[in-house]
Amino acid sequence: MGTNVVKSEDCFFILEDFFEYKIKFANKPFLDLLGFDEVDKLTDLLSIKEQRDLVAVTLSKKSSFDFRCVLMANDRYIGALLRFSVVADTIYCHIEDYENDLNYIKRLQFENDRLSALIELTGTMMAEFDTDGKLTYATGSVVNRFDINLLQGGIVSSAFKGLIFREDRSKFVDFIKQPFLSSKTKTCELRLLCNDLYYWHKITAMGIFDSRGNLTRVLVKAEDIEAYKAKESVLKMKLSMDDLTKCYKKSFLVSQLSDVEVKGCLAFFDIDNFKGINDTYGHLNGDVALKSVAKICREVFSDDGDIVCRFGGDEFCIYSRFSSRDVFEYKIQLVQSRVTKIRIENCYPLSISVGIVVASDNLSYIQDLLDIADETLYFVKENGKNSYKFFDE
Repeated sequence: MGTNVVKSEDCFFILEDFFEYKIKFANKPFLDLLGFDEVDKLTDLLSIKEQRDLVAVTLSKKSSFDFRCVLMANDRYIGALLRFSVVADTIYCHIEDYENDLNYIKRLQFENDRLSALIELTGTMMAEFDTDGKLTYATGSVVNRFDINLLQGGIVSSAFKGLIFREDRSKFVDFIKQPFLSSKTKTCELRLLCNDLYYWHKITAMGIFDSRGNLTRVLVKAEDIEAYKAKESVLKMKLSMDDLTKCYKKSFLVSQLSDVEVKGCLAFFDIDNFKGINDTYGHLNGDVALKSVAKICREVFSDDGDIVCRFGGDEFCIYSRFSSRDVFEYKIQLVQSRVTKIRIENCYPLSISVGIVVASDNLSYIQDLLDIADETLYFVKENGKNSYKFFDE
């Protein structure tokens, strides 16, 4: 960068507005300095929004202001001293060469490299977005983990499609729309694609605001919490499982389906004459009966979307999201057949009575299905037991 001293009286422009930072006039030395032939092309003299805001806020409080910055001039950077002054509601800016400040630019670059190095040494996965959602910076750990391409000039580009697990995308949209509170931070947990697999990450976002309270940047930190979520999942599973039968509890079924449109088939059943087993043959044999019936149900209904629950005592519920009526009926028949083959010492043969309901447009809430299946089961019990019946709307 060679010497290029610019005198204040030789180079100036006039601003039309404080905050819009629209240039109304620029003299020829100024245009020549920056390499433009007309003022309309000067869309962003100060490319960083925070710089423009600082100038606007300062000039709204005082009539003159000196501002040191870096300008792009004829495809090279120069360190410049901008001298703003307000005269009769007109905003003038004279430009002086700020020692043609290669050292100033180097100091800025040094601080940038220093902060980047500190972040990299901590191994923190961190990224920065502007207010348009453009990713402007990412640490090496982010680039490597999420296979992001770092382009020339520090602009980061990534194909975000597929990066967020499909079921978490609506959560991410809500997270983005959520305003920053007084702490200026917000968090959420998402599954993100890493090496062709999705892993849980905790996302912490911090807003960076200018002096007028406008959001200018968003810093995002990602933490791998897959191990934590795995332990949490195991704990939830244990809390959701019935210890005796290894079936889910009622609370699990209701929590999984309470906020979704229910499809498929649901059956509610109990073991015929179970009270007599406990009273006559003892609770140990009763427990054997419960475990044996539950094991058969889990084996027959083992496809994706199948949930086998113990509601309490000898009452069970089977939900199959993807089964048709015919397939579900066949599986219920199979369960009944296998239950009758259970042999418990000194105990009479087992059987079950089943009430079944098929979800439809008119029946798509889990509690409605449970109530109707229970009523249908009661009809079976009142008409001979050891059978099943579908509810007909």
